[in-house]
Amino acid sequence: MGPASKLGLCGVLLAVVSLAGTARAADLPDVRVSLGKLTVMGSLDKAIIRRIMLRRQPELRACYLDALHKKPSLAGRLDLRFIIHAAGHVSHTEARGGELARTGLARCVVARVEGWRFHGGCKGGGIVIVDAPIWFEVARSEPGKP
Repeated sequence: MGPASKLGLCGVLLAVVSLAGTARAADLPDVRVSLGKLTVMGSLDKAIIRRIMLRRQPELRACYLDALHKKPSLAGRLDLRFIIHAAGHVSHTEARGGELARTGLARCVVARVEGWRFHGGCKGGGIVIVDAPIWFEVARSEPGKP
């Protein structure tokens, strides 16, 4: 087992640092974590939510790298839903669909998102419900390229 597996399913950024310290960068898979079109119900601007999610993308990548140690062929879509409260904290995060919904990767992503804060919160109070499709894949190199 590698260093990331000792950290559990949710090794987050520490796993990337730990892996980078013990393995050459070339040994780590080139992974892509892509955020799809968000569906937002509430008063917080979709562009703000997207920007914060993109900033936190390294956490999702770390979850994926950790999951790949256990199942190297893991790839696909995870449909995530979470609620942002008026103060900006997240709750009720759930993996609602996609082929990755019932995996350790999904549990790690849910745990990470539960800790996110959307500073400024929701204008006018209330909550914001966010549906976010996220794709996880190992990048394939083109023939003839390293």
